[in-house]
Amino acid sequence: MILNASGGGEFSTSVEYVAETTAVATQTNGNTSITLTGIQSGDVVFFSWCADLLGATTLENSWAATEGSIWSIAPGGTAGQSNPNLAVYYKVATGNSITVDTGYTPTVNYQEYTMSLVAFRGLNTTTPLSLIGVNSLSGTSLNLPDYTQGLANFNSYLFAVVGLDDDINVTLTPPGTYTKINQAAANTSNGNNATQSSAYSKYRAGTSRSGEAYSSSSSDSHRTYLWLLLPSGEEAKPVITGSTTILAAEGGTAVATYTADNTVTWSLSGTDASLFSISSGGVVTYNSASTAGSYNITVTATNSNGLSSSLAVLVEAYGTSGNPGGNITFVGAVSDFVINGANTTLTLTGLQSGDVVYWMAASDNNSGSFLSESSGWSGWSSQDRPGSSSLPYVLRRYKVASGTSESVTLTVTTTTASYVTAAALFAFRGVDNSDPILTTGETTSNSSSVNATVAADFILADTVRVVWAGLDDDQGESSTPPTGYTEIVDQSATPGGTGTGNSATLAVAYKDVTGNTTEAADTFVFTSSDGTSSGSWQLKPD
Repeated sequence: MILNASGGGEFSTSVEYVAETTAVATQTNGNTSITLTGIQSGDVVFFSWCADLLGATTLENSWAATEGSIWSIAPGGTAGQSNPNLAVYYKVATGNSITVDTGYTPTVNYQEYTMSLVAFRGLNTTTPLSLIGVNSLSGTSLNLPDYTQGLANFNSYLFAVVGLDDDINVTLTPPGTYTKINQAAANTSNGNNATQSSAYSKYRAGTSRSGEAYSSSSSDSHRTYLWLLLPSGEEAKPVITGSTTILAAEGGTAVATYTADNTVTWSLSGTDASLFSISSGGVVTYNSASTAGSYNITVTATNSNGLSSSLAVLVEAYGTSGNPGGNITFVGAVSDFVINGANTTLTLTGLQSGDVVYWMAASDNNSGSFLSESSGWSGWSSQDRPGSSSLPYVLRRYKVASGTSESVTLTVTTTTASYVTAAALFAFRGVDNSDPILTTGETTSNSSSVNATVAADFILADTVRVVWAGLDDDQGESSTPPTGYTEIVDQSATPGGTGTGNSATLAVAYKDVTGNTTEAADTFVFTSSDGTSSGSWQLKPD
């Protein structure tokens, strides 16, 4: 059974319903055979017969002797000796007509049966169908279950064959999404009747068929239906499995391996396709030793029917030696504090054009609300100010240096209390200045010792990882960065006369990080003299 067949794309235009014919066999008409014309070699023909239970065994024995070795039984194609017996077989046509001889003529009125031949053109003749549901239901609604979840990536034809016994003058009607092919009924007056109907519908990947029902005009407990899937190789695009983002160290040639759900031919296209090759087994490699950078390629798989699927892939070649990023270095840092109603200007020198400069300010939660950018903030990135009435404000901004120095002025506009803000400027050289930062953060508080935990981050290239934290409302506190970090700022702002409640501390540290590694969560520890609040964040220069 192809319950998890996968693929994609559009229906093949070559698959189509071709022809059908039906016949009824009773004691009075004596039919033993049925002939279908209007077909051609390669068409797949389905034969179904439906018998009242009492005549099923005799019919099956005669059929097996006459035609059983010529036709293939559809997987699960016999519903068994129960209410009614319904059987479905198939074969590939070798000419323009097919005749079936059941080998049996009813001799009594309870042995009647119906026959049907239906042909489709363009199906996969090797594996033209697979059963996905058999059931018996009562009443007038023959519900067709939704099996689309396991076939979510597959487009196909659905072929439903319904059998009914023990009723007279019954009409069977398929769901609205189906096209009815035929109905054959042996409706004699003795109650040992047999009726069958068939219909087909296209199934498109990603759609649901739940809630559909084959209805009957008669209510009876004897109902059996067969739900068949007709997969065709021409209808399924290959499904590619493999990563869309590849990390590969510079200097190597290996990249990644891709697979498909059927036999395919692999090819590459895209902006940087000339730098890569792909083998018949889906292995992508550099044509020569790689250099650090980002490359875009498209991996395409094409099956024997000419249908293809593609996958856009980003290849990141990262540096493996030298300073972070292969060329990122720490330049320098300055820090200071500002009290209420005053301002301070920080100036960082020793820069080169293109250096990325970061500034941040950690404040008592009250003064954080009164920090003004009316002076000296022009040209910096848009404001980023985490904080609330119960947590310290931490502002984070950056700028690409255009000369040998950069300055920023901070002003606290309130004069109602002695609030304090600590601030710092620091710079790195060799950072990608088009997208220079990635930040995450969290806040926490504790009555005596505050741990500001820095969240784990997956680093995609050699870089530096910068962490910083802000603390308010304490005097005489000390900060301890995580193990392996170099502290570059430790600014404690508790000027005389401010008391113990409106202070601020800012600490910053950095660590070299090797490409393609996972950084564990770290903790920036503050030891404080009373209950307080702190915030911590991390930054990854790109």
